Amino acid sequence: MDFFLERIDGLSSEDLTTEILSFFLDSPSYAPYQRLFYSLIFPNQDLRNTEERQYDITTQRVFEGAERPDLVIEGEEEIIFIENKFYASFSGGNQMYAYFSRLINNFKDKNKHLILLTIKDRKELYIKDIRSQFNQEASLLTSEELFEFCSNNEVKLKVITWEDIFKLFDTSDILIANLTEYIRNKYLTSTILKKEELAMLQNQDVPVLLNKLWAGIDKIKDILSSDGYSVTRTSQSRIFYAFRVERAWGMVWVTFDHYCWLNYNTPYVLQLRNEMLKESYQFADLEFRISKVGFIYDKTQGYYIFLIKITEADLAGSASEIIKEKLEQLDEMFETAKGQSRNLTDRGM
Repeated sequence: MDFFLERIDGLSSEDLTTEILSFFLDSPSYAPYQRLFYSLIFPNQDLRNTEERQYDITTQRVFEGAERPDLVIEGEEEIIFIENKFYASFSGGNQMYAYFSRLINNFKDKNKHLILLTIKDRKELYIKDIRSQFNQEASLLTSEELFEFCSNNEVKLKVITWEDIFKLFDTSDILIANLTEYIRNKYLTSTILKKEELAMLQNQDVPVLLNKLWAGIDKIKDILSSDGYSVTRTSQSRIFYAFRVERAWGMVWVTFDHYCWLNYNTPYVLQLRNEMLKESYQFADLEFRISKVGFIYDKTQGYYIFLIKITEADLAGSASEIIKEKLEQLDEMFETAKGQSRNLTDRGM
């Protein structure tokens, strides 16, 4: 993990997401996701991971003509150039055509693939731009002619979207979940304001409510601490404001969560992750057991949540009572499950 953090230190946007994707493709622990990713490039082949394909993965590899694809995947029989674009223009005005030429000139004996990785909303615009680059070589009037021209020159051109990857990488893995959240928030969220949203900018209702929600988390923390609960320091980012409560079985987040507000219509949730549980409380049937106390599993984020429904004016007071009740239920559930597990072990089952 330290090596991974060194790779992404100081990076942002396209470089950051490229390095994270490279890590997924290069790390043996992500072999199942590698097979899924390669299925987007080779839809008619058997599912194989990077090691099985004997691929080398490099980022920002510089060729003699100064071409520098974001990601190069090379094996004995294949060479794959991947260019990762969100909103940036193509370098030099002919970036994809330059990669196309480099593939033809340098890798005559290999199966050649040129991949544009982008987001769905930018796909057609980038294809149009690529067509203009290739018009130096041929008069390509349609997208179909562009792909056919590349294929006739033994280069498979393909456009893959991050949305395509997210559909395949539906997982509880924390790193993939955070990459998905980063890209969705930064690149997939529309910034076009509706008429009613423009009107909201002209009054104080939204900032006043946000201040109350943030202050509510601070007050909930104080209430729980005063009642003898062990709480941690508050953590925050652009999309959440939260602290953890420590219990005998592990920890649970108490959070003001933008994602949950957007998707579940409530800003406050309890959040529980598998890795936050002590080893003796990590049960195989956790999802079933925790559902009995009102938690649901969010596949997109990869964790369990309990929705704290606020119906009273006393925001912090009412939320604190709900949280304390839920913590008691969790304590009982985990101790019961541990006792049942111990009994099965004693019986040799």
